[in-house]
Amino acid sequence: MKKILSMIILLLLLVFIAVILYNQESMVHPKRRVLQAYHYEWLNNPQEHSMQIIRDEKHNDILIVKRDESVALSKRSQKVLTALQEQGYEEEKLKKRGVIVMFHGKNGRKEDLLPVAERYITAGFTCVLMDLPAHGDSLKTETKYIERLDEVVLGVAKKYVDINNQPIYFWGMSLGGRYAIVSASRYDKKSYPEPQALVLVSTFDKLSYILKEKSVDLFGRYLGKALYRGLAFSLKLFYGFDPEKIDSYSIAQQIKIPVFELHGKKDKLISYRHGENLFKAFPNKKSEFHLDEKGDHHNILVTDYPFYLKSILFLLGQQEQ
Repeated sequence: MKKILSMIILLLLLVFIAVILYNQESMVHPKRRVLQAYHYEWLNNPQEHSMQIIRDEKHNDILIVKRDESVALSKRSQKVLTALQEQGYEEEKLKKRGVIVMFHGKNGRKEDLLPVAERYITAGFTCVLMDLPAHGDSLKTETKYIERLDEVVLGVAKKYVDINNQPIYFWGMSLGGRYAIVSASRYDKKSYPEPQALVLVSTFDKLSYILKEKSVDLFGRYLGKALYRGLAFSLKLFYGFDPEKIDSYSIAQQIKIPVFELHGKKDKLISYRHGENLFKAFPNKKSEFHLDEKGDHHNILVTDYPFYLKSILFLLGQQEQ
């Protein structure tokens, strides 16, 4: 019996170690997503999507996306424009409405956001898409959820866009939302104007909460907590990465600008309750929280919820106050 018990304990320990190693590697060294066929549809035929795509020679991890006014509107763009016109916005007024810096989610890449940018450029925004650290074409080999990206991305953007005379916004999905929050909280007034608003999609409040929940889901209450402690210890030991310090809730309390936040009620990866909790931390009373009843973590941008129209109207509204 003792041998059997020892074998069970040893097996459980090996499983714990395997789970810890797998998860810490996927966090710090995420598998890079290769370009997909639908990415090339936008990259090779930007005019069919009413856009210009500008690449910087020194930064393959950044794309500048503008509306191409020399071509007809795409179906997506026309749908957005029609909806905006119904709200009283005429097409000629939808120009130079600001710069939106967009950060994709974990295991994604900047090209994932080209269909998203297609909607926003219709409203006169310029979109700047950036690969997160250790994602896509980023030269960084690790991501620790704390890197400051605003300095680099806006430094590149100002080569192609007059960012000093347009509002700046940060937009982020999931992990990208974490980077948007960090960027909005650390902007350098000497380099570029203060950001005017944040748009967050499926973003978390505290990383430790998410990791603990996933650990408990895997191994139950007691073993799950032990697994989390092992993962946190291993991350600190090997990478100097403390999950307890990835606290977007505390940073949000310092951000004074208005926030538009969307979360899916069916999100099983990051529960909408974490999004609600994060939202409570932002002090600006003009902020808005939206819950998509049909949305989960993967379909949140393609449900029938009018996210694009609502978020665009939110950003435009900030300029008119």
